[in-house]
Amino acid sequence: MKPTTELFDLIKSLTPSEKRYFKLNVSLQKGSKNYLKLFDALDSQKIFSEDDIKMKYKKESFVKNLTFTKNYLYKLIFRSLTSYTNEKSIGSKLNNILNRCRFLFEKSLFREYFKTVQTGKEMAGKYEMFSYLLEFLEIERQLTKKEDIGKINMNNIYDEELNVIEKIKNINSYKRAVSDLLKINISEGIVRSKAADERINQIISGRQFRNENEALSLIAKERFYFSMYLASRIKGGFKESLDYNRKRVSLISGNKKIFQKFMFDNYKESYLTLINSASLAGKFDEALYLHETYCRVFSKPGNTGIDGFIAYYEFRLLELIINEKSEPENNLISSIEKILIRYKDKITIDSYNIIYYNLSRYFFIRGNFAESLRLMNVLFDSRYQKHTPNIEPYMRLLNVLIHYELGNYGLLAHLVPAAEKYLKSRNRLFRTEKLVLSFLKKIIKTKTNQQARENFLTLDKELTI
Repeated sequence: MKPTTELFDLIKSLTPSEKRYFKLNVSLQKGSKNYLKLFDALDSQKIFSEDDIKMKYKKESFVKNLTFTKNYLYKLIFRSLTSYTNEKSIGSKLNNILNRCRFLFEKSLFREYFKTVQTGKEMAGKYEMFSYLLEFLEIERQLTKKEDIGKINMNNIYDEELNVIEKIKNINSYKRAVSDLLKINISEGIVRSKAADERINQIISGRQFRNENEALSLIAKERFYFSMYLASRIKGGFKESLDYNRKRVSLISGNKKIFQKFMFDNYKESYLTLINSASLAGKFDEALYLHETYCRVFSKPGNTGIDGFIAYYEFRLLELIINEKSEPENNLISSIEKILIRYKDKITIDSYNIIYYNLSRYFFIRGNFAESLRLMNVLFDSRYQKHTPNIEPYMRLLNVLIHYELGNYGLLAHLVPAAEKYLKSRNRLFRTEKLVLSFLKKIIKTKTNQQARENFLTLDKELTI
């Protein structure tokens, strides 16, 4: 059985500070620490090789129980990561404060109890941890300082609670809009029908979308910017979507601790989205500058990381396609496919499909139809294309055009009707697609150059109307 790479991949993903924290933690433990030798051995490898470890450390006891040691080390690293994250997490700190409140209450240490409740409230409010804030308000309402009995207006606490609930509802309204817009983006990409356009307008028609001041918290404002970015992008307003993304990155970068608590690194994700937005808006110099900044801020020394690689190759490839550059880019193009093959299991299907599709477009534009077809076949053979319904119609059309350019008319007799049927079933058979497919149906049956010329002239006229 082939050795698994999970432990190797985990160790290689650790930051220098996470490695230091792990080693500091385990140094406090008693007993043998042979697993540290395995940790260092794996950390020193550039490419995973269990055989090399067995040879190099054949006299070490941990090699005799290598499977057990690997599993133990894997669990130990995750335990250390959990502890490391908890030390930095606002949520963990607030949870600890809540537990401290409970202990102090049980011990009747009320002076410390009231101080701790106030500390928890202030921290929860500062970092917009509204669910925790509601808990602190609840325990504050249940117990009042003796000297405040009869003086405190309990309505203030109820009003504060209502204010927090209103903020939660406000955030929820933006989250719902984002969810609805993402569904449209995934299923359709850039919308091309009046009905779809009206659907987007309906999603962002509420009062909370009048302007950013309707957002009652920083978290709500971030979701406002993100929803407006999505709405603009789906409508094809790339410059407007770029403006919203710039505001979003500025907001997050100025309030990192508030956005730290999410599962995903919002700051990092917002930067990657901004790079993509700049490239879609045709601002490739800005995309390059943003990518360089991203590498300085988020990358490990000497390692851009897979997300950084993908972001770079996406905007560089799009630049070559849009500007039809003929600069020496063979190394770039070959590097892109190597990265896709090497990191196939670590790249999202969305990125994988879009890059392969754009590679095929790149070669099609330059007249290398054989290479364009090879790349398109990689996509169809992978069966991944169904996971990106927003670009699948364009993939199918490009596939038809490639075969037309290659003169595969016999195959086109089957591909054209199949593409037409597919587009109809997805409500994506728009005027341009109808005209092109109709032209191809005619050209397949054309027997003379004069007929072919007339069909081309008709198509050209209809497309320019």
